[in-house]
Amino acid sequence: MKRDEYLNDKDVKAFIDWTAKLVTGEWRLKHDWTKQNESRQLTTRIDFTYPSLYYAFTNYEWNGKSFKQTEEILNEFRRKIRAAMKSGDRKLFLDTAECVIKWACTNFNIRTELELDALEILKDKTKYLDPDNADTTSLKGFMYMNASYSKIYSVMIDGFPIYDSRVACAFTSLIWLFRKDTGRRQVPDMLRLGVPPNNGKQDRNPYGFPNIHGERKYTAPMHADSNLKAAWILGELAKRAGNRKFGKLKKRKRIRALEAALFMIGDRPLKEDAIRKR
Repeated sequence: MKRDEYLNDKDVKAFIDWTAKLVTGEWRLKHDWTKQNESRQLTTRIDFTYPSLYYAFTNYEWNGKSFKQTEEILNEFRRKIRAAMKSGDRKLFLDTAECVIKWACTNFNIRTELELDALEILKDKTKYLDPDNADTTSLKGFMYMNASYSKIYSVMIDGFPIYDSRVACAFTSLIWLFRKDTGRRQVPDMLRLGVPPNNGKQDRNPYGFPNIHGERKYTAPMHADSNLKAAWILGELAKRAGNRKFGKLKKRKRIRALEAALFMIGDRPLKEDAIRKR
């Protein structure tokens, strides 16, 4: 299945129409959660409240960096990794990929897994994930995908978002709320995205979506499929942003901003009363 066929599915179209109202600000959110930080035997509680999707984006924070600061870091990764792809510089590619993983604070060791073949292997795989041309039927047997790979691909491929447990939690929460709000008896098959594993203790899949757990040969194709569908949905939502807030951002930045908003709200699942229509 290619992008246009997927986006023209009646359930996918309905979900995008529904979610677009959160992107434009016509609808608002009621979502809050509390984080506990423990340091030097002191415990502090930090409360997070998000009254809108745009507010979540403007309050993005990762590893002490704002959205703007994070974009500067990712743009540098993007510049280096694409230069390596163009020149065939294996060392620069692998060094940059390792920097992406370190930025993401994951324990994934790409050097052990791919060694110096990382450039050739991942560059070849981009054709299967490019949102403009990809086909989900080509992802059977896809091997090189998990939350860490997703972050590397995101700087290799235009319009390809990071799809980790937090982004997936937000996506699937919204899909679940859409199902409830529109009176559907179950989540449509086209919207049954998978949820990657979470390294922490939070349950980010309370609504029964497929878990992307287990052996890579089984989970990588599901992760790639979900990531690609998320890319298509975010790309379409970016077009629906209107001329306010998200709509004032350039398209490539708009997709990243929507992903950042989902990342922030996705630390905890959205509750059933999270949508505020007005």
